[in-house]
Amino acid sequence: MISTDLLIVSAEPSGDALSAGLIQALRQHSPECSIAIIGGEAVETSGQKSLMRVEELAILGFVEGLTAYPFVLKKVQEAVAIIMAEDPRAVVLIDSWGLMVRIAKALKKQGYKGKIIKYVAPQVWAMRSGRAKVLARYIDHLLSTQPMDAPYFDAVGLPQSFVGNPVLDTDYGSGDAQAMRADLGIAPEETVIGLFPGSRPSEIERVAPAILAADDVLQSLTGGHRSICIVADNIRTEIDELLKGSQIMAVGQNRLLDVLPALSGAIACSGTITTQLAAAGVPTVVMYRLSPLTHAIAKRLMKPDHISLVNIAAGETLMPEYIQDAVDGPEPAKALFDMIRTDEQRVEIAKRLIQQTREMGAGGENASDKAARAVLDLLV
Repeated sequence: MISTDLLIVSAEPSGDALSAGLIQALRQHSPECSIAIIGGEAVETSGQKSLMRVEELAILGFVEGLTAYPFVLKKVQEAVAIIMAEDPRAVVLIDSWGLMVRIAKALKKQGYKGKIIKYVAPQVWAMRSGRAKVLARYIDHLLSTQPMDAPYFDAVGLPQSFVGNPVLDTDYGSGDAQAMRADLGIAPEETVIGLFPGSRPSEIERVAPAILAADDVLQSLTGGHRSICIVADNIRTEIDELLKGSQIMAVGQNRLLDVLPALSGAIACSGTITTQLAAAGVPTVVMYRLSPLTHAIAKRLMKPDHISLVNIAAGETLMPEYIQDAVDGPEPAKALFDMIRTDEQRVEIAKRLIQQTREMGAGGENASDKAARAVLDLLV
């Protein structure tokens, strides 16, 4: 007898955030729906207790994924065993392409009879379009978040529902910047710069030091500002070590909404945060660095000219991007300083960023609600 309607699986902070939003929407639309989760600490804020821990699975890159392969397979086996024991009517696999496609494949192989739903497609419009065909073999329905997804998955006959990007559901101007300044001892007139080093250990190793170095250069250009580093729970120890002896203040992700309205600019590791910063109208410089071999492979496969979703959607550079060795040196700091040099310049860039995110769906119907309705329809 089936006791669980849905089992939702996420594996890293951005996926946990999507999971938490989906759970909240499901409870609103169908309070009687029984839900189990596999995820990290962030998703447990929804009130659900994870059936296993998966934070160690924040694997980044082709090469890194290969070296961690035995560990990933072990976690896949554990997750699949839990899912088969729970025997839910449907499984929702959120983001994290490599892990989730392996879970879906193993579930099919073991004869799982429920529906397998993937929430967030691999970015086949950016690279590796063959993944659309692979995904179509192992899942029953796709909840897509980007309008660019549809042609690729239509071509392989995969049923899909476009729900929009849940990252754009939040009002990023709704926080209490005044309270945040008071808590941290920052005067109302002081300029505040946000530092966003990423949430994966490999990002902290390769990108975070360059972000801190860029902030040092920016300090000399601005004549002095206050710097706030937003830290994911899973990499707090590493960031605290990096910030030893510095004047940079570390703040947990739970204060993100309070921090964003206070920022004049930001230096960020490429990821979900760049879309959030754009929606908040924060002029931002984006950084990223992969292992040399992973970068060589990605460079051959990548189709768009940009890595940030806002830049890709706009077809132009609204957020300057610095990749690989370009993260080093003074150029990223100079680029951000040029964007915030005057209030007029900063306000104009903020307007362009906010307008672009509105064109991407910000301010429209809630994506988590749309995703919840689509999932519930599949349970009928």
